[in-house]
Amino acid sequence: MITHARCLGYDEAQSLVNALHTILTESEGYEVENGAYFVWQAPNGAQIWLAMKGGKAEPGSQPAPMEVVDLEPHYNGAGRMQAAVVEMVPYDDEQLTGALYAWSSPLSIEDPETGYYPFSVDLRDFSTHLHAWRLLPRMVTLQIAAFAQEAWCFEDEQSYLQSDHSVLTETEDEETGELVTLRLAPQAMLPINEGASDNVAGNYALLTGRIVEVHHLQNPHTGKGFVAMLVDTYGGSVDVVALEDDIEGTPYAGGTVKAYAWLSAQVIPTEES
Repeated sequence: MITHARCLGYDEAQSLVNALHTILTESEGYEVENGAYFVWQAPNGAQIWLAMKGGKAEPGSQPAPMEVVDLEPHYNGAGRMQAAVVEMVPYDDEQLTGALYAWSSPLSIEDPETGYYPFSVDLRDFSTHLHAWRLLPRMVTLQIAAFAQEAWCFEDEQSYLQSDHSVLTETEDEETGELVTLRLAPQAMLPINEGASDNVAGNYALLTGRIVEVHHLQNPHTGKGFVAMLVDTYGGSVDVVALEDDIEGTPYAGGTVKAYAWLSAQVIPTEES
């Protein structure tokens, strides 16, 4: 979690610990099955989500003490991606945290695999949707925040394609013996692992795209600067966030970005889609 929160300016573990009291005091909470979520949001869109189990009581008994299950960041941005959810996989026994497995932008809900590609993301309000979605597949609009552990920015697509960062692999052609270079397209999302199918807590991707907007922001607790980029990629748009120190090159609108990122998502209500 500390690694993820670094992208919002919590560059050291202690910096988030020091801010926890303020986060808890200023957060909004709501009950769900088996527990509750507490959400803190800064005016610039940075969020911290706290999942806690317990708190509810059976008639005639005392409520169970609340215990922390998970503490993760999110960034509430303008990115949007249509997806067909085909599976929900919980990470904990109380089903407060977990991942959704989906196909990006399918032609129809009846055939999700007509989408561009399968992917999985950690879903912040997992319990809410797990209990509401009785039937799958289900078409939803996701806002995906990509927390970049590493990010590289380029002047344009051509600059990216001419760089070593576009190279995925190099293999020898069996017939000619020539070296063949396979490159990652300038607008692509390549899942590194699929938590919903492998039951692995954490979903990452290599993604590339055209930068639409760049926002230079500041963490209100640490004063550290971080960057939020609205990025058009294959299948939709995502919000890429990174600590300023972790970005190579200069991000600006119209440029191209490549990022290795952890994916966190929230579901956008239908009326806002």
